[in-house]
Amino acid sequence: MIMATAVPAFFGSKARTRKPSAVDVTVLFDESGSNSNFVNAFKDKANILSIESALAAESVGTGTFSNRYSIGGFKDALFADTSPDKVFINSSEISGASWGVTDAGYDLGANFEDETGAVYAIARPGGPRGSLGAFRSKDDNIARIVISESTEEASGNLRNGQQLDALMRGDDSQILVFIDGPDLQFEASSDLEPSCSQLNALISAGTVPSGSRVYGFVFTGQAEATVIFSPQTVTSSTQLSDLTIVKNIAKTTLTCQGYVAGVSQGANSNNDSSTNVGHYAELTSGAVLALTACGANFPLTFAVLGKILGELLFDASL
Repeated sequence: MIMATAVPAFFGSKARTRKPSAVDVTVLFDESGSNSNFVNAFKDKANILSIESALAAESVGTGTFSNRYSIGGFKDALFADTSPDKVFINSSEISGASWGVTDAGYDLGANFEDETGAVYAIARPGGPRGSLGAFRSKDDNIARIVISESTEEASGNLRNGQQLDALMRGDDSQILVFIDGPDLQFEASSDLEPSCSQLNALISAGTVPSGSRVYGFVFTGQAEATVIFSPQTVTSSTQLSDLTIVKNIAKTTLTCQGYVAGVSQGANSNNDSSTNVGHYAELTSGAVLALTACGANFPLTFAVLGKILGELLFDASL
């Protein structure tokens, strides 16, 4: 993996540099039938263990507090363990856990594609999972992170987008990391994947290899982001070492769904059809990854997620 800096490191203002002692990670996903490959990937405990390995390599969750993991579909709450009162499992329990079994006692979003409703439900106090006292105190330097993956939502499926926006501005906020883009099985699917208008200039300068694409970006400051570039075509043989990470890219050069040339398009309203992932990711100093790149190589996807959660979200070099 190549690491580069596009502008001097003092450019802008870093939003977060203190690495957490541990993290509470929730993975959420679109449960529609067309998304079965991603659903199976998130239910594969080997992929979750890949994230854990990357966190441990950065000494996150290796001290007094361990990392914990929870899973859910946009509609169905899912068990991380056999007990309905145990929302999170410790990292040491992953291998033996009943990971991803439907919990009939709780619904999260209003439907299988209600991304904003599901994230709001798991994060809010008194919600279907929050009511169980799931989250540890931020006073112990525990970070709360949601990884949410979706194809474009069907018409009118989103709920509680405004409420999610308000929640993410307060003490109950989480770091939101999205995997988003068009579902190429459907001609009408048109969610904008992450892109960078500076790509050709970076290629010309030799910073990024020729034939690269944007794999995703991490919102690291008030005016800048860290951008992950991959080969144009990600295959099953593409490895983390094939990617290029460039720090301090101006956010004005970045676009994704709900975020155009560095300008947020605002929170979602009820009955919207596409999550404004860029808005929520920037609001929470999170990240957005490209669906079509992630779907081509799941071991790489989870390696990248581990690097984001363990390092890029908390990069003290910026």
